[in-house]
Amino acid sequence: MGCYAQTEMGHGSDIQSLETVADFDLAHDEFIMDSPTLTSSKMWPGDLGIFSTHAMVFAQLRIKGALHGVQAFLVPIRDMNTHELFPGVDAGDIGPKYGYATKDNGYLRLNKVRIPRENMLMKYAKVSKNGEFKIVGNEKVLYGIMLGVRLILACYSFRTLGLALTVAIRYGIRRSQFKNDNKQEIKILDYQLQQEKLFPLLAQYFAMCFASLKIKKMVEENMEKIKTNDFSNLNETHIALAGTKAYYTYTVFAGIEKCRLACGGHGFSHYSGIPAMHQEFAANCTLEGENSVMYLQVARYLLKMISKIQKGEPLPSTFEYLNSGTQLLQEQCSAKTTEEISSLDTLRKLLIVNVSYLIMKAGEILLQNVSEGATMREVWDKKIGIILLEAARAHVVFFTFKCFSDGLRKLQDENLRTIMTNLCVLYALHEILEKPLGIIESGYLLGEQIRLMQEVREKKYSEIRPHALGLVDANMISDNTLRSALGRYDGKVYETMLDWAQNHNSFNKAEGMEHILKMKDVTPQIFFQSKL
Repeated sequence: MGCYAQTEMGHGSDIQSLETVADFDLAHDEFIMDSPTLTSSKMWPGDLGIFSTHAMVFAQLRIKGALHGVQAFLVPIRDMNTHELFPGVDAGDIGPKYGYATKDNGYLRLNKVRIPRENMLMKYAKVSKNGEFKIVGNEKVLYGIMLGVRLILACYSFRTLGLALTVAIRYGIRRSQFKNDNKQEIKILDYQLQQEKLFPLLAQYFAMCFASLKIKKMVEENMEKIKTNDFSNLNETHIALAGTKAYYTYTVFAGIEKCRLACGGHGFSHYSGIPAMHQEFAANCTLEGENSVMYLQVARYLLKMISKIQKGEPLPSTFEYLNSGTQLLQEQCSAKTTEEISSLDTLRKLLIVNVSYLIMKAGEILLQNVSEGATMREVWDKKIGIILLEAARAHVVFFTFKCFSDGLRKLQDENLRTIMTNLCVLYALHEILEKPLGIIESGYLLGEQIRLMQEVREKKYSEIRPHALGLVDANMISDNTLRSALGRYDGKVYETMLDWAQNHNSFNKAEGMEHILKMKDVTPQIFFQSKL
């Protein structure tokens, strides 16, 4: 079994600064793999701690003292028969984590471990017997391979939000609290505040669902072109995946917690199923690219697009909307009624203005500071990071909205199209009202129009309410998958909670005082030792 050993204790996103070294020994035609510093220790590779017999180690290639960038090396770390670590190899499990406990994450240190020259992956970079290094083919293909994992994160993360919404909405219909004027208890999903918690998440869920279809198509087309050595779509596809990976995982992670809170006290119980979802999903915001870094990659590309516009050059298809941004910033939103402010065309313009203003403002701040003597790196790191991230996020929101609104045209059933249109409108309204900085600062939107948007958003809650249960049940998630007492399909919430507490809780199987005495003897399992 193998593992992918790239991330180090001291470097994760900054791959070019990895410290593990692969020195080429010409005399023996071997690489000497070494972890020269504490921070060069490999940390977090999945399946490394216990299971793997081999590791694909990413290290700085050094030949005759000269560095040739990060390359990949296949390093045997355990004996295939005894599973014992080889001499010079120190590896093991990294210890308890916030979640994702089923994954065997490990650490690895190498002390001058020798491997044959042929153990370096040499399809795109080669080292000859005499130590000559050369690039073969197009290195960009390596980025194409990396897109696969991000595709999974971008296109499947939202499904976890679907699980949490299923629990929260089903429970919201089953749970009743406080009486109305007719002395009848009210279902908690009928409260506007409960709808405000859950229905924007429902809109985000379906928006991400529609967008995932577009992303998959982009990746498929890109991979087909790469097979013919055509990399023209690679950058656009990479940016789409980087942005959606960041936005979707953040949205889902925060959404799961909102669903837990929407279930009140019972949501805190593992019997709700939601705490486990939150813990297991948390790693996705960091793995395969920390989200802030992903957003900054999108922002850098947006700045390039603004430069292209100024030069009159064509833009990739998913960025063509920026061509209209400059003109829109010279105008003002003309909507005067709730119908006008909630039209898909008006919402599209609002989202375009938001992206255009934010990225143009970031560019202006960058140029101004550079003209005053600051370096590009200094401005990027210390002056415009926040607005760059907001611009990148705004771009992903527009991309997602466009995928959603375009997808509506393909729906044949009129009733379904009406329901989905309400969700699409709610998605845009929610995103605009949550992050309106660019639209407000640009002067495109007036205070009265914001009030109209808030009015429409609240109206959409009541229009979506009759369909909420059907929308989550349409996912056809089994009780076995959901693992939730609160989200059971048959609605037997309280019966299941009591049954699990009475009959499936190991704490209740101990005999009275014996159980209490055992609990007294429990000691912490994690110790912090000082060598002072």
